[in-house]
Amino acid sequence: MSIRVFVYGSLKRGFHNHPLLANHPGTKFLGEATTSERYRMVGYSSGTYPYLVRESINIPAEATYITGELYEITEACLSDLDALEGHPDFYTRCEININGQPTYVYLAEQPDVIQDIRSWIGSILCPVPSGIWKSKSAECLNSLFI
Repeated sequence: MSIRVFVYGSLKRGFHNHPLLANHPGTKFLGEATTSERYRMVGYSSGTYPYLVRESINIPAEATYITGELYEITEACLSDLDALEGHPDFYTRCEININGQPTYVYLAEQPDVIQDIRSWIGSILCPVPSGIWKSKSAECLNSLFI
């Protein structure tokens, strides 16, 4: 069985958690991808990582289509990603459709995580209206001062 995962933050190529994904035997990069549904993205102004939140959850960030990377992975890799992402207590692994195929993504959905996001936007978190996470994104940093 093929397992697909969509990554949008620190697991992307060039980011600090990418080796966890890339160094697993059997991991295959399938290319860049964009979600067919809109989500809200906020990230740490330090550039460490973003949160992805369903459009239906009210946080002070505009919903947009998210651009990230698509991978085919093994069960062992999925298990390691679950541990990294704190699934199911921190991030929730959810199934979405990317290019018409079921794909896993990690979303911020737990009530305490959502409450933290709401509390921290404008201080250590900022919206990422482009839907593209870049470490220490000028877009993110500028939004703190607007």
